[in-house]
Amino acid sequence: MALNKWKWTSIALLSVILPISLLITFRLTGIIPEPPKPEILSAEAAYWSMDRPKDICEIRQIVENVYMDNISYVSFKAFLFIYWENDPDWGSTEDTIRLSIYANASVAEGFIEYCRLYFYEQGNSSLLWVSQDSRMSTLVNLAELKTASFRQDYLKAYTRTVAVNYPNHVSYSHLGIVWNLLDKGDVDHQLEIVLECTYRTRTTRKTINLPIEVSVYADVGNVFETARVIIPGVYNGSLHWLWDPEDYYSVFVETGQVIRVQMTPSTPNSDFDSGLYDLNRELKAHSYSTGNVSTHINFEADSTGLWYIRLRCVRDFRGLYSLNVTVSP
Repeated sequence: MALNKWKWTSIALLSVILPISLLITFRLTGIIPEPPKPEILSAEAAYWSMDRPKDICEIRQIVENVYMDNISYVSFKAFLFIYWENDPDWGSTEDTIRLSIYANASVAEGFIEYCRLYFYEQGNSSLLWVSQDSRMSTLVNLAELKTASFRQDYLKAYTRTVAVNYPNHVSYSHLGIVWNLLDKGDVDHQLEIVLECTYRTRTTRKTINLPIEVSVYADVGNVFETARVIIPGVYNGSLHWLWDPEDYYSVFVETGQVIRVQMTPSTPNSDFDSGLYDLNRELKAHSYSTGNVSTHINFEADSTGLWYIRLRCVRDFRGLYSLNVTVSP
């Protein structure tokens, strides 16, 4: 005899309720243990920054953050390719930075539950486009998505697919990113990308957060009065022999300390120099170089205060440079 509609409904409900009841019972009795709360480990951010060029500028640099323990290995890299002033692919009205990211996660035991990516932009004068296509032919504008969860779901769906295929090894590459800067070049920008990876063994569950921060600053000052105040460290800047021939920095130095300045261009050039000036803006040391050889200045300060560094290209150079400033002792 055929089952009536009420019986069919009862059977359908039982087919749902019974497995759930058994699962709850097994967990309460310890047959199926509750998944442990993950231990969360957040690594220090890997940083990269540059001042904003006045023209097309090849970057070709890698920023990497890595975590490793006796079970897992997680690697997160950002490949920065190019800065494009008035990018023709975007109507020649917007500046863009093009980069791609590569993540790799593997475990010696247990399995990887998921890997996720999170993007955080500083300010409202930029747009972020992401593509799973290495040719960037299909782009999704993350800035137009109204909720953070929607942003995350888009990328979680991508990484989940990989995790299903490779339960003990998650690897994805060529996630292309176009970062549009919509202002006139006088605003600082920061983009933080965080890889979140959770793995689980029989006894542990761990979540690893690896952040990478990319910053783009307004152009370094071109005269003493607008010199950028820095602390000793390494800085990426840019020069253009016609439109941006000079950059000025200032650093605090005490009498008797030795200030060392090294400037290295990213591409060969024909003529550039660096100069060190005291508080009164009098030239104290100078270094001149051609080709892609670094300039070097070593000088013992004879007064305390802000000392100035001038970097200058005379002709036939445009692109990034690396400035390394140390003060000792």
